[in-house]
Amino acid sequence: IDLSKTKSYLELVHLLLEGRLPEESETETLERKINSASSLPAEHLRLLELLPEHTHPMDSLRTGLSALAGYDRQIDDRSPSANKERAYQLLGKMPALTAASYRIINKKEPILPLQTLSYSANFLYMMTGKLPSSLEEQIFDRSLVLYSEHEMPNSTFAARVIASTQSDLYGALTGAVASLKGNLHGGANEAVMYMLLDAKTPSEFEQLLQTKLKRKEKIMG
Repeated sequence: IDLSKTKSYLELVHLLLEGRLPEESETETLERKINSASSLPAEHLRLLELLPEHTHPMDSLRTGLSALAGYDRQIDDRSPSANKERAYQLLGKMPALTAASYRIINKKEPILPLQTLSYSANFLYMMTGKLPSSLEEQIFDRSLVLYSEHEMPNSTFAARVIASTQSDLYGALTGAVASLKGNLHGGANEAVMYMLLDAKTPSEFEQLLQTKLKRKEKIMG
């Protein structure tokens, strides 16, 4: 929680991958590196366009992530240094892939990232086509920091099991996405959004929660 109040998600990424918080110049270098890795091959986007219209965004993400393995010419190099570099590359490509999948499913053109935006702002921009407000950017970035402290949820466990077989990073993360789609894992976030939409106002949401508690119903999220 303390980190979420003072550090950006990319600063936390540096902490997780390098073992220490970055200097200011290192954060700027990291942001440029990840932004430069955010473009997707044109053939890859065509693959997403071939998926059926009713494809769930998580299924599109899972398929797109798995397909990225074919573009890695050094995929058999599973050394720590090679996998760390892949992690940085995938940190750039995953937001672009997520946004492109969502927009293609909704019959909209994918949006290229802007090199001038922060990591979190770029994701929101690629999803909506609108520049996010500073508050929207801050809220989303802070949520990424908090999710990173989730320790060992199902998706992380699934990724570690797959990686333990000496499979590649793409396979491990594809399995993680498949796990995350489940209603009892990442699907819980989706259920929370449906509750928010049903409630409409804060007071109605509080009333909805009280009703569920009295009925001893599960409250997702």
